Amino acid sequence: NARAAAAEVKVSFAQLGAGSMELHGVQSIGAVNFGARLDEVVAAAKLPLRLTYSPSMLAELSHLRVTLNGQVLAAIALPKDQSGREIEREVVLDPRYFSDYNQLRFDLIGHYTLECEDPQHSSLWATISQHSELELVMRPLELRSDLALLPAPFFDRRDNRRLVLPFVLPQKPS
Repeated sequence: NARAAAAEVKVSFAQLGAGSMELHGVQSIGAVNFGARLDEVVAAAKLPLRLTYSPSMLAELSHLRVTLNGQVLAAIALPKDQSGREIEREVVLDPRYFSDYNQLRFDLIGHYTLECEDPQHSSLWATISQHSELELVMRPLELRSDLALLPAPFFDRRDNRRLVLPFVLPQKPS
């Protein structure tokens, strides 16, 4: 029903199968992949991100870049006074960049000296917690009546949530 209310969905990185991401080196990458159902569209989204990073990185040169489907949405500063402990940053995700299959990517751009650096130096690290979440507001879409869409909307391979499939048994099973 197109008139149905939008639903809020919260899903942790752990629930998406990503777990914690250990980023090491000058340019290291972590990613979370997820789908959007055929009968829903993302109306709003935000990312409460929990991360810990090295106290040895230079704050003025180091940051965490957040991209959604190749579009840069944020560069998170890594201030020295908050390093070495878990912090939370909220990133608003523009719903226009969501598609059927999505990749949320994190690039650690880290530096520990102004001189020549070892790109894999042990002081260049950040950890993104598996307790980071995606908070999505999903608006239902009305699907056309077409058998070619089956098994949707009953089963949608893009949906990361647990499948609940109702079925009816005959009164007198044979």
